[in-house]
Amino acid sequence: MTAIKPSSWAERVRVSDSNSRCTLEKLSRHPPGTILQIPNDMQLADAEDWKRSMIGFFVSYKLPFYAVQSIANRIWKSHGLEKTMVLSNGFMVFRFSSVTQMEEVLARGPWMFGGKTILLQQWQSGFKFDKNKIKTIPVWARLQGLPFPLWNKQGLSMAASMVGRPLASDEATLHNTRVEYARVCIEIDADVPLVHHFQVASSLSEEPITVDVMYEWKPSRCETCKVFGHSCKPQTKEKGKDIEIFETGDQKSEVKGEILVRIPPNRLECTRNQLYRKQTMKKALG
Repeated sequence: MTAIKPSSWAERVRVSDSNSRCTLEKLSRHPPGTILQIPNDMQLADAEDWKRSMIGFFVSYKLPFYAVQSIANRIWKSHGLEKTMVLSNGFMVFRFSSVTQMEEVLARGPWMFGGKTILLQQWQSGFKFDKNKIKTIPVWARLQGLPFPLWNKQGLSMAASMVGRPLASDEATLHNTRVEYARVCIEIDADVPLVHHFQVASSLSEEPITVDVMYEWKPSRCETCKVFGHSCKPQTKEKGKDIEIFETGDQKSEVKGEILVRIPPNRLECTRNQLYRKQTMKKALG
């Protein structure tokens, strides 16, 4: 039996079909540590293609490329979807035939992929494909109690601007076929807390009218980092803090620094024993 000779690294990376190979420009090598600067004309070369593209991603979830492409083709092919691309970090790029078709798809959202909500937004110059740097996200909101003079394109834009950056409204709202609430799509900013109500002044009413805002979906927002997609847990400082026990009715409590922890009665004796051992150890080391 003849042993199979292991192939060399050169043979593994060799391209057998010359038609699948593109010869690059023979440029001089830059010194190590040099920052590569993209020329302005190169940055604007494919701008038109990117303008009709939208970016998608999941929060704490990932779908394989074939699943994303299959779902996207099934629901968006008739709306002008041309190409689907998936990046290694989970971001997805969907390119359409025109900006209008892409905007129509955004306006029909929110969309579900594999039972999970996919976050979609139009590509913008300087967009960073980093889930830890998502500063703005489009969401759908319902405005309840909106005065009827605002139920038109200009009025809905004015009302939506009280909540975020106006993007779109659904047809039922624009054509007044559903008047229980006005449904608008707005872009919210992680630097600004969500607005849950605002007031409208009108000559038709002596007092300002309160409009309630209900979000169909709220993305997780980090108060510390001011970004969407995660929420940092507040850190507590317990090192070097004595535990203080006091009674509050039928429940005992302990204070660790600035944090109040309620202790059921059946745990109180255990806590006292721990405190006694801690104080004894301090005296012994003291």
